[in-house]
Amino acid sequence: MIGAVGSMADNAYGNSDFHQQTGKRKHRDRERYQAPAGVDDEDDEADYENIEDSIEMEEKKPNQTEAFKEEPKTQAATNHNVCGTKSIVFLYVLLIASSVMWAALLSLLFVKCTAEIQTLKTLLTEKGSAEIQNLQTLLQEKDSQLSSNVRNLEKDISSLKTKDSQLSTNVRNLETEISSLKTKVCDFRTCPCDWQEFSGKCYYFSKGERDWQKAKEFCYNQDAVLAMVKTQQELDYIRGKITSNHWLGLSDLDTEGAWKWLDGDSVNLQSGFWDTNEPNNSGNEDCGQLKFFASLPHKLNDVSCTINYRWICQKLL
Repeated sequence: MIGAVGSMADNAYGNSDFHQQTGKRKHRDRERYQAPAGVDDEDDEADYENIEDSIEMEEKKPNQTEAFKEEPKTQAATNHNVCGTKSIVFLYVLLIASSVMWAALLSLLFVKCTAEIQTLKTLLTEKGSAEIQNLQTLLQEKDSQLSSNVRNLEKDISSLKTKDSQLSTNVRNLETEISSLKTKVCDFRTCPCDWQEFSGKCYYFSKGERDWQKAKEFCYNQDAVLAMVKTQQELDYIRGKITSNHWLGLSDLDTEGAWKWLDGDSVNLQSGFWDTNEPNNSGNEDCGQLKFFASLPHKLNDVSCTINYRWICQKLL
């Protein structure tokens, strides 16, 4: 179609050029054949008419040629229009067929996807139901096992409580028997229980601490007195029993500087019982103690009566 249009345009341009050239040629001929001076006018006019006739005949020839040319061009244009219409109809038919085919493919794909989704839903439902059932069964088994374990633990706790009660009863019975045995043993001894015998006397070594006055009262309540160490044997015996400072039954509370035992006997200041430079009454020291030395023999010493120490009670058999 584009070629036909181009051909028609070329013919049109060709005809236009032809007419322009023909007009120019006529003008040149007219100028050339104008009558010069001294020539006969009639001959010139006859020649001019012959020339015009020739020119008209030349002009008619292209027109006839163009007529012959235009007739096939019209036929070609008609044929071209028919072909264009058929092409458009074919394109429409092809478009409709493609649309129908795509619609069919999409429908088929949709049906297939729907079927697969339904299958997956069914499988998921079945699998989920089976899984839930398994979990429920497992949970029931675990719950039953836990309940059994709890019951067993409760039984064990009850049994342990019973055993603990029995042990407590047995311990109390043993304590009663031990106390009874102690009483029987003490009945056969010459000194009370927790007292120790030496050289016809009973001695009690305290475990707690008190000041001198309260320690003396404790011994009085036991029908005893704070220990009075008057012999080297007694001093050596007591030294082997203690590991700290202990109150003894001596003081100078009645008369400053006059140290006496609780029975009124005076204490020999020149004996070797006293520590070096003691008693010195440094800071109102009026009560006597047996001072403990880890690596030296224990010695008598004067200290303040308000300090808390352990003490030693003494009484006769």
